[in-house]
Amino acid sequence: MSRAIRWIFVAVSLLLWVAVGLAAFEFYERWQEGFRAQAAVAAVQQARIAQQPELDAIATEFAGAPPETGADFQAREGFVARDEPAREDYADTRGEAVFLLDSNATVIRAYVPSEPGSVAAFAAPIGTGTQVDAQLDAETAPDFRSAVQLVRDGVGTQLRDYPVQLPGGGEEVLQFAFEPLEQEGTPVIGVFVRLSTWQKLWVDFRPNVHQDDAYDFQTNAQGWRDDPVVLPKPEGLYRIVCIGGSTTAEGPTNALTYPNMLENLLAERWGEGRVEVINAGVYASNAGVEAGRLQQYLALEPDLVIHYNIVNDLTLILPDGLEQGRAGWQRGLAASHTVYNHWNTLLLPSDAYLEQGLRDTVFPSFDVLTQGFRDAGVQFAFASFGAPGYSELDATQQAYFDHVINTMQWGRVMNMASYVHVVGIYNGMLEQYCREQNLLFLPVAGEIAGGAELYTDICHMNLFGMKRKAEAFRDALEPVLQEALQP
Repeated sequence: MSRAIRWIFVAVSLLLWVAVGLAAFEFYERWQEGFRAQAAVAAVQQARIAQQPELDAIATEFAGAPPETGADFQAREGFVARDEPAREDYADTRGEAVFLLDSNATVIRAYVPSEPGSVAAFAAPIGTGTQVDAQLDAETAPDFRSAVQLVRDGVGTQLRDYPVQLPGGGEEVLQFAFEPLEQEGTPVIGVFVRLSTWQKLWVDFRPNVHQDDAYDFQTNAQGWRDDPVVLPKPEGLYRIVCIGGSTTAEGPTNALTYPNMLENLLAERWGEGRVEVINAGVYASNAGVEAGRLQQYLALEPDLVIHYNIVNDLTLILPDGLEQGRAGWQRGLAASHTVYNHWNTLLLPSDAYLEQGLRDTVFPSFDVLTQGFRDAGVQFAFASFGAPGYSELDATQQAYFDHVINTMQWGRVMNMASYVHVVGIYNGMLEQYCREQNLLFLPVAGEIAGGAELYTDICHMNLFGMKRKAEAFRDALEPVLQEALQP
């Protein structure tokens, strides 16, 4: 055998061994990642149980006592224990339609509120032997059936909000609560239908609504999750309006949201009643929706408006924009769980590409808000967006947050290292934008970086995190309020 052939043989053998080794390593990574995620979730859950006394203390500090939520859940759980007149009274008193379904999702009993209205109009055609989802459109009916299946599989209570066409004309957003129940020893599924907290799904909350499911949710006359707003604004009151998505609106009760915590902290600093903070956050909001609410924000007569959001805009950019921006070699590597799990930032498009995506999709709406507030003489501020401090976390917490982001609705698009990188790009662009537009920039993100002791997922927080966020805003606003409130 010639020397050249021997070298070719050796090279091919080495390549084969390398390929076998990489395949084995990939197999091991795929096998191991599930165990890693399960262990991480269990460890975080255990840590959160230990953290509960501290969370209760924060709730007591800002709301007087730990929150007691879930009254609506409790009322539904006791429904089948009622006799027939009491069930009918439940429907009338609460304004809810109730359908008991058998294992085939067929209605075995229906209870419809006697008071005319959207719920009664929707429920009227649904009787024994019919299917509730027959009254839903082609888009929502499959999700209804999926929710029924989840309850049947033992996953637990499911909540859905659907826009429905009413038999008499018009559209209404209704909430459907799917509850696992038992009637005379037989499992049944209770579907409780009432007006949704949404007036327009994913856009506006319904005014003057109060529901208490997983959390106690109340809106005022303007449809914001806060106390009544006095208009015209009282003389001498400095009013701050916080806008954004669920990371602004979130909290187990209205009092336990970051804007309301901030108001309490500012009262300690400046005196009771001098500064009011209004929570104008609405779940799922993105920059375009926020720009469309400009007049609603101005109607509150604010002195200062603070914007805190980006995660919902990222769901519009991802995953299609990410895939389109990747080079061919990145698409190939993306199939590897080893690369995805450990070197995920290699799979990101260039920073320039990501910046352009944000510039095209987000900042035009920021221009609308900036100009609108400027024309109205209202000071406008942007806050940097917080995220878990991934690089500073231990391996267990990194695995936890990677599991969380990989199981979101967009699927395995990026891990937490890449998400934090993208948020960092946004925060840098936002600071530059504020300099160019002569806007106030509030660098709160650096004060709320942390792990599962603060964050419940990639962006939402527990009470400890929200308190820290409120404190970060208090400190960042100190120079502004010094100028506005001191004679």
